[in-house]
Amino acid sequence: MPASQPVFRFAPSPNGELHIGHALSALTNQHLARTLGGVMLLRFDDTDRSRVRPQFEAQILDDLNWLGIEWSGDPVRFTDARAQIDACLQTLRLKDLTFQAHLSRRQIKDAAVSYERDTGTPWPKDPDGAPFYPASLQESTSHGAAAERLRIGVAAQLLGKDKVSWTEFDETGAEHMQERAIADWGDVVLRAKSGDDVYTFATVVHDQLIGVSHIVRGLDMLENTTVQRMLQDLLGLPQPLYHHHRLILDENGRKLSKSDKSISLRALRAEGMTRDQLLQRIGWPAPQTTSSTM
Repeated sequence: MPASQPVFRFAPSPNGELHIGHALSALTNQHLARTLGGVMLLRFDDTDRSRVRPQFEAQILDDLNWLGIEWSGDPVRFTDARAQIDACLQTLRLKDLTFQAHLSRRQIKDAAVSYERDTGTPWPKDPDGAPFYPASLQESTSHGAAAERLRIGVAAQLLGKDKVSWTEFDETGAEHMQERAIADWGDVVLRAKSGDDVYTFATVVHDQLIGVSHIVRGLDMLENTTVQRMLQDLLGLPQPLYHHHRLILDENGRKLSKSDKSISLRALRAEGMTRDQLLQRIGWPAPQTTSSTM
């Protein structure tokens, strides 16, 4: 592809079925790629290997075809690039930017609760609500399975700045800057105890490998961009442009998710929903020249 041609990607995880939030994201990626004269790739984010299933990939492909989503080339996967992801993680290790984190999520939460009870002071939390890993335990001598985390403070010192910025673009291609403080985040996980890569890190490496220039995803990922911009700078990778689109919320005001068993596209289709009905439900204009499909 020409270096000047924008490259987008829609990246579902094949560990469950697509819901209407995924449909909005896929449609938004396709629309912006066409509007800006780019191409869209399809990537299966298969980091959670214990939950990945071939039948989910097959269902995702079927749902995307039903939606009228088109992509360039064959689907790609995180696992196709495990060697390159390993190499980038090793680069961070050699800069002393990672550490072995033995505490479980439960243990971290318990430490936070105990601290707040004893001191009356709030324990710091990431923008996504996860409590910071206890700084005093970064150098733990514990043995056994461990996650690998990024030393946020050391990374900020190495970069010589306390904030990162990125460029957001809208539906017309117009751009504006976003800026966030690095200290908003604690020592985030780069590789899980299971040995699986974590999306936040793997996507930074893989997006560069496949030439993604424009990242389109939901508003729930906006704050996560801070960590990804840090990782891009630490690894010397180019900065893509970002567009964070609206979310579809459930009746309780929460974003749709597989973990909450949000109703799937497959289930809606089985109930008789047509493509045009789905587009109307998510507030997406149906093509006037296209009839409903089942």
